[in-house]
Amino acid sequence: PGARGADEAERDEAIVAVVHNDFSNRSVDLFEAGLCLHSTTASAAADARRLEDKAGEPFLVVPYPDAIMGVPTRQLWDTVIAKSSWRAIDRMRPHLARCNRPLLWKFQMRGELEDLAEGVRRRWHAMAERSVADAWVANAAARLAKLRAARDLFLSRLESEEARGTPGAGDDPATRSARAQLRHKLVQIETLVQDLEAQLAEREEAEAAAAAKARREAEARALEAERRALRERAKEAEKEGDADAAQGVGAAMAQKRTRKGRRPLVPGGGRRLKPQAPRAEAAPAAAAELDPHPNPSPNPDPSPNPDPKPASHPEADAAFAAETQAMVAQQLLMLDRVLAMVLGRVPQDDEATAEAHMQWMAEEHVAIRSSWQQELGAPPVLRDFSEDPV
Repeated sequence: PGARGADEAERDEAIVAVVHNDFSNRSVDLFEAGLCLHSTTASAAADARRLEDKAGEPFLVVPYPDAIMGVPTRQLWDTVIAKSSWRAIDRMRPHLARCNRPLLWKFQMRGELEDLAEGVRRRWHAMAERSVADAWVANAAARLAKLRAARDLFLSRLESEEARGTPGAGDDPATRSARAQLRHKLVQIETLVQDLEAQLAEREEAEAAAAAKARREAEARALEAERRALRERAKEAEKEGDADAAQGVGAAMAQKRTRKGRRPLVPGGGRRLKPQAPRAEAAPAAAAELDPHPNPSPNPDPSPNPDPKPASHPEADAAFAAETQAMVAQQLLMLDRVLAMVLGRVPQDDEATAEAHMQWMAEEHVAIRSSWQQELGAPPVLRDFSEDPV
């Protein structure tokens, strides 16, 4: 018995060494063949005894190596079991940890699910930011209109004060003080008007630059897709041994590259904004405050720019939302496949029947899928800034 026990121990060590020698590939083969089950350090011994009692044959506990494909095992496992900010992924997390699949597969699947959810979140966030920006522009435009109306009102009052008599000929202190106050108020209003006009102009220029960048990126993607299609056609022509067709496709590619009028691609796709000129101080109004004999014009600063129209992108937002919802619909199809791969490999509890286990898998599948759709299938609710006081 002692010799037999030593032989078994030596055999077990040899098996562990063989598996560890190429753990990534061998674990995949063993899991796919149904020859190994996942466990943890805390429960591995108890799981082995339970399986031996149930199957009537010995089971060998093979510990995970310190690293898999150069990545520390502890890091892989911590990523798999880490809490997620997404309810759907967080509910799937314990099932992903328990399922009988390789650890590296679990790690990669967890990362891909997080990336998918984050990609949709970024799209909804970009749409929300645009909505907030549109609300700010509408609010700023309304405020600018009120400031310009106030400026006209104070200019009219100043003209009335000046029309009461010849400036400097017996003006009383109260009249001079009223005029000075009106001029001071005009300076303040003009400062606010210029600030708002500069902010709105800067935002308009930034939006134009972003739109131009998006167009360039779309053109670059279309050109790259066209080149890929031409390369595929060239490969197919070469496989068929049609040298003439291959040369014709190559000529077409060369013609695409040298076609006139093609806008050069700029790294990053952006363009530098023009430096904004410093805001001009309201010097005439300030000087008039010191001049005892002013001669204000009816409109000393006629703005050549019309009132800015509040930005609105209802059609673009609707198209963007529909595209994002279509993306989520595709994700749900992929999620169905992932859930089948995960839940189908979660061990059945000893006290549960096969029917109860199938019912549990179906309920978990529906719950996780519904949570994903609720979290990512619609844009977040935003506060309406359009009714804020100006």
